[in-house]
Amino acid sequence: MLEFYGRNTMRIYLICDESGAVVRRLAGEAQAFMRQWGLDKSLDSIRADCARLQIHYDNWFSEKGLHQSGLFDRVFQMLQERGNLVENLCIRGFSRPCF
Repeated sequence: MLEFYGRNTMRIYLICDESGAVVRRLAGEAQAFMRQWGLDKSLDSIRADCARLQIHYDNWFSEKGLHQSGLFDRVFQMLQERGNLVENLCIRGFSRPCF
């Protein structure tokens, strides 16, 4: 409400960790912290589900890491050069079964 009326404010988020301790962080730090915490918790849950289903992976990686490494772009370019991708109305997909 204070922001709405033009007052200077500072947002502080209180975050409880698993032990119940409260961690005080500023807004930017809190967003980054909560994003990573949420990703970690989600991945832990997925790993537990896979273990219960007896599904085991040798290597876990994120889609973000795939893009950051440049591998996605290299493979995408390779598929385009081989004619395995088509673009129709801004939608890209495989032109034919290629595997």
